[in-house]
Amino acid sequence: MIILTQSDATQSLYTGFKIIGCLMCLSALPAAAQGYAANTAKLSNQAGQSKDLYVEPDFDFRTYKNILLDLSVTDAQGDGVGGVMLMLFAVDEDSEDDKASTEQSQTKRALISIVRTDSSGRVYKQIEMSNSTQAVQIELNRQTANNTVTMQMQDSVHISHGFELD
Repeated sequence: MIILTQSDATQSLYTGFKIIGCLMCLSALPAAAQGYAANTAKLSNQAGQSKDLYVEPDFDFRTYKNILLDLSVTDAQGDGVGGVMLMLFAVDEDSEDDKASTEQSQTKRALISIVRTDSSGRVYKQIEMSNSTQAVQIELNRQTANNTVTMQMQDSVHISHGFELD
């Protein structure tokens, strides 16, 4: 025969209420978790390799794009100048071509590539650039009147420009 004191009975009653409260909370959980269930139609085939995993058709893993550079440097007579260094920078989209803005944006640019013209004064090369790059600044490593140009990229995959040395 088991004899319970009043404090034991109160404790047992309190424990019973806690259990009932927890069961009520647990009964509400499956309804909330239904939104996270996997789409079984898309998971019908077992993936043996990572290339077998289902990926939405419009998903692209690449965070870069390939850009074709077509640059030229010529002298006053129109002859190509070889061995001239050009630097490409990613700049803010709102950069201007004027001299004051160019000097202010010196700290707001990121180097993408350094290229050198061939013996005929041309650079024809494919480079990789971040998809987020909206504008590119090309700087000629010579002191001329127009040694810097800024180009908006948008959806462009081709950069073409000609520099003329004095």
